[in-house]
Amino acid sequence: MTDISEKMREEYEAWVLSEYPNQRMSKFADGEYHSTTIQYCWLAWQAARLPAGVVSATAWRVVDAKGKRFTVYNKDLAMSISDAGLHVTPMCDVPPEGWECSRVSGHEGPCAAFEVAP
Repeated sequence: MTDISEKMREEYEAWVLSEYPNQRMSKFADGEYHSTTIQYCWLAWQAARLPAGVVSATAWRVVDAKGKRFTVYNKDLAMSISDAGLHVTPMCDVPPEGWECSRVSGHEGPCAAFEVAP
């Protein structure tokens, strides 16, 4: 994990524990939280740190060394992850909720959309 993402995660965890002192913050080996609520809140925490005035942002697809995919909504964090050597690509933002496009943001022609497993 990069210094930027480590600092952001430390801030997030400190906030969670200040609001919910008994909350378990355990994580899987890949860094995702055991609690899906805490994991989704972590994604929202990252998205909330977008610069002022940004109405919507592109998401970035990250693929770790084991092939596990996850989404990052903060450009600086995505670039830091890329600098750390993981595969990062901007995601197409056209498909509706519950679907993703395997093509990069801004692509020409139709989406290559697939349904995301819940």
